[in-house]
Amino acid sequence: MLDGRWLEIEAYTDGTHTYLTARAESQWVVAREASEKIPSSVTQITLRVANARGQSVHQMTVTNTRVVRRIVGLYNSLGVIQPAIIMGCPPEPAGVLTVRFYNSPTNVIATASSPTDANPRWPASAAAWACFPIRVRLAQRSYPSLSGNVITPLERLLHTKLNP
Repeated sequence: MLDGRWLEIEAYTDGTHTYLTARAESQWVVAREASEKIPSSVTQITLRVANARGQSVHQMTVTNTRVVRRIVGLYNSLGVIQPAIIMGCPPEPAGVLTVRFYNSPTNVIATASSPTDANPRWPASAAAWACFPIRVRLAQRSYPSLSGNVITPLERLLHTKLNP
């Protein structure tokens, strides 16, 4: 699937000659398989925010069915981080948000973790998201990191701050 396609055409003259150049670029998006998405059987979600030293600074459990579905939908809407060379990423995250998805009160079926400072207003396809990967484990297996802002939507949905 394509996320974007650019074409740049340039015309110039040099003496009696006219030159025409064209440059094109396509940005491919790696699609997520259905097996890489969090199942709809989730009934409970826990969120834990840890500071840069790993100390827990905020925890909460969500069991409201509507809110649980919206959080699962948020994570399932994210795309895979696209290959890119990024220079100038922050040296250390401010903290880490860990989200656990349960299909019963004690059975964790998926885990997602992301830096708490990953809340810029970039499009989800921006290459800079590689600096803020959302790591996902589902059924004891790691999958490619996801990109996008989960911090801001979660803060709005849960009416809480998720920064340490």
